[in-house]
Amino acid sequence: MSKAHTELYYHLVWSTKYREPFIRPEIQGPLYTFIGHKCKQCGYGLHGVNGTEDHIHIVLDFGPTISVAQAVANLKGSSSRFCNRVFAGNPTLRWQTGYAALTISSRDLSRVVNYVKNQKARHRVDRPNLTLEAVDEPESTQRRRWEREPRNGSTPSRKVSEETDRGRA
Repeated sequence: MSKAHTELYYHLVWSTKYREPFIRPEIQGPLYTFIGHKCKQCGYGLHGVNGTEDHIHIVLDFGPTISVAQAVANLKGSSSRFCNRVFAGNPTLRWQTGYAALTISSRDLSRVVNYVKNQKARHRVDRPNLTLEAVDEPESTQRRRWEREPRNGSTPSRKVSEETDRGRA
């Protein structure tokens, strides 16, 4: 086979440094438009971009020769340079050093894109998905917090949380 066929979709999330509320409404539109242009320039397929004042969600796909780390570095670096040039009178946009990257099946792509598109509403009225929103916390803290939080009105198993705290899960 001379060409590779891949169907890999990624949900990327990262925060502003120290969760500073830099991405105000007047910045969001130009920032998201820029990210769309950058994705096109890099050959990434952008399916959705949105966020809140302190973090961003991006759903995209890209070819097998590009690593997730490369795509994230391209988007984080170019978007912060863009914002700091265009919105020079504002505080400097700096992204956190880490990020979350989750793969998405083609079956779940539209559901995740809708999740991303509805970020602002979700943060206003609903509890967001803690796994995706806690990207700047150490993994063990994320896991313990997620397991203790009720989901869909249910209560988590105390045993699961206790075992995780002791390193058994």
